[in-house]
Amino acid sequence: MRDNQISKLYRAEDAVFSPNGRKLISTSKCNEFINKIIRQGYYNDNGGFRIIRSRYPKIDSQCATWNLTGNLLTLPPWAKCKQVIIHEMSHALCDHIAMNRHKFRETVEPHGKEFCTIYLNMVHCYISKKIALELEESFTKFGIKYTRANLNF
Repeated sequence: MRDNQISKLYRAEDAVFSPNGRKLISTSKCNEFINKIIRQGYYNDNGGFRIIRSRYPKIDSQCATWNLTGNLLTLPPWAKCKQVIIHEMSHALCDHIAMNRHKFRETVEPHGKEFCTIYLNMVHCYISKKIALELEESFTKFGIKYTRANLNF
């Protein structure tokens, strides 16, 4: 499936979460934050995967990824921050919801409308309403599609 919004989404994220302004956290803090997401709030309320394995490669050039096969979250050193964890956990929840609706993962665009709606709700729940509103404004500026009616703020 084509990922039509990926470059626009990354530009919209960078406008709110400056890559140079990322507050990196330790591996143990990453694990605590991932467990918090799994156990409470929007992700938990929407039935996200209960077990997420995480991997922390030492190579900085690697991408942060969510892999449905094995429920694996990969966070290289540059990605050990809340906004990247939320982005990747939004992929996990989007995949889980798509599977529960009997859709194949391939029918849901990786950074499409469904993902972006979930992502805004996750930012609201796990960072702040203020940042979620800033991100929504950035989505509008960059032409990112999402479903306003499904936002919880």
